[in-house]
Amino acid sequence: MTPIYTETAAYAKSVGELDLYRVSLHENKNCKNAIDKAISENFDGFRLKKDCYKPVIEQFGQERMLYVLANTLQLRGWDGRFSRDNKAWAEHFSIPGDPATGGEHRFLFQCESHPTVLDGFISLTRRELEKQKSSVLRTEKCRFPIQRASAEPERD
Repeated sequence: MTPIYTETAAYAKSVGELDLYRVSLHENKNCKNAIDKAISENFDGFRLKKDCYKPVIEQFGQERMLYVLANTLQLRGWDGRFSRDNKAWAEHFSIPGDPATGGEHRFLFQCESHPTVLDGFISLTRRELEKQKSSVLRTEKCRFPIQRASAEPERD
């Protein structure tokens, strides 16, 4: 998978990485389209299918999908149809705007799904990924128990 390029186009140009910037931006746009498609195909008018986010992760990776979702929330933070919790989560991502373009490149990978449904997609995705993370941690704890000192001192 293509790594996310987190610097501006101006910086990329100054260090000879403009191609990396362009490829990453292209992948961000494709990921945005895949998210909108996943929502469209998995929303029945009332709810989203529980695993609707999985094809996007399989194609673009968890990191890029979350980056694109956070970008969307940052750009649409004024919209009250997104939950405060999701907006606060999105603020932890550093997504630079490019002063040379007025940050316009960020609008190229902003999801276009209905805000309420998109908010549900984000909440569902975050909840399911957190469950997976917790499950992995619980499994690791079981497989690698912490060695504790004995409560009683050893006797000679």
